[in-house]
Amino acid sequence: MYDADVPQILEKLKSIKSTVLIASNPSIELWFLLHYKNHTANITTNKCIRELSNRNGNAYKKGVIDTQLEIKLSENCTKACERARKLILFNNPSSNMNIFIEELENVKNPTKKGRK
Repeated sequence: MYDADVPQILEKLKSIKSTVLIASNPSIELWFLLHYKNHTANITTNKCIRELSNRNGNAYKKGVIDTQLEIKLSENCTKACERARKLILFNNPSSNMNIFIEELENVKNPTKKGRK
């Protein structure tokens, strides 16, 4: 999983053919924001952090998931996956974290494998 806001790094990662790249552009905070709302306009990491702080009611710090955010991530994961699927991968904004989440769900519930 990578933040995809550094073009040189993103291009290097995209050139690796033997793996599935999971990326959020501009950053993982976009993935978190998708749990709160649909977001389709270009955005910076700082703006994502401001929006997360406003929606969560306290200051979000990169790398820290507080209890309120943890609840939102759990409750709205399906919505975030649906929203992420509609975005164009590697563009700003985009995230394909849904691929990782769906694969985890397939492992947890093998009878639902292949369902989205």
